[in-house]
Formats: sequence, C-alpha cells, structure tokens
Amino acid sequence: MSLYLLLKVVHLLGVAVFAGVSFSNGFAALSAARSGDLSRIAFAFDLVVRQDHALLVPSALLLPVTGIWMAWLGGMPLWSGWLAEVLLLFLLLAILLALAIRLESRLHHLVDEALEIGELPSEFHRVMGWWSLLGAVASVGIVAMIVVMTARISLLDGGLG
Repeated sequence: MSLYLLLKVVHLLGVAVFAGVSFSNGFAALSAARSGDLSRIAFAFDLVVRQDHALLVPSALLLPVTGIWMAWLGGMPLWSGWLAEVLLLFLLLAILLALAIRLESRLHHLVDEALEIGELPSEFHRVMGWWSLLGAVASVGIVAMIVVMTARISLLDGGLG
C-alpha cells in the first residue's frame, strides 16, 4: 500500500470519527436534555465530555495532518480551489469545536450541581441553547466539508449548481 493510500484511509477514518462523534454527541445531549431526567442528562454530558477527549479532539488533530500531507504528496497547492475551502471550513469547525467544548464543560458542571440540588438552574437552558446553535452550524459545516472533499468542488464558485 502506498503512503498516499494509507494516509487517505486514515484520513477517511478520521472524518468518520469526527462526524460520527459530533452528531452522536448532539443527539445524546439533546435527547437527554429534552427528557428532563437529571440522571440521563448527567450521563449524557459525562459521555459527551469523555468522547470529546478520547475521540473528537484526536480526530480533529489528525485530519489537518493527514490532509495536508496528502496534498503535499499529490502536489496540490493548499490555498486554491476546493482544498482552500476545506481548510477554511475546518478552521471554522475547529473554532466552533473549541467553543462547544467550553460550553459542554460548563453544562457538565451545571448538571453535576443540579444532581445535588434536584433541579437544573436556568443557566443550563441558556447555555444549552448556545451549545445547540453551535452544533447546528457545525453540522452544516461538517456536511459541507465532506461534500467539498468528496466531490472536489468549490462551493464558492458555484460547484454544486
């Protein structure tokens, strides 16, 4: 197996982990929060925080390394066409991920406090709203990035039209 093909397989596995964990974190946390059950919410946010550290952050660090390495091996200029769009989308997603991780830590802390007092504070719902908004934007970004990478098209140049 060539180095390029090996990097491509590792990159695709990284994309699957990044997208899968992102979507499953959102589903688990939103489902638990809607249930109103404090123990379910606590379990969900414990899982989300652990998955972030064990899977999401490592895949987010792996993706630019393998992607840039493949571009270099393939002689592709980084800052032109679809590749530039992927890099910019990924930078945006990395910023959103950093913000989301901060919010998830806050939500996790608020849920732990709620377990002691028996109810969620109003701050939980406010922070959850911001976290949900970030997640929705990130979900669109993840799908857009996968489309651009797979089809090697530029969305800004009307590549889908």
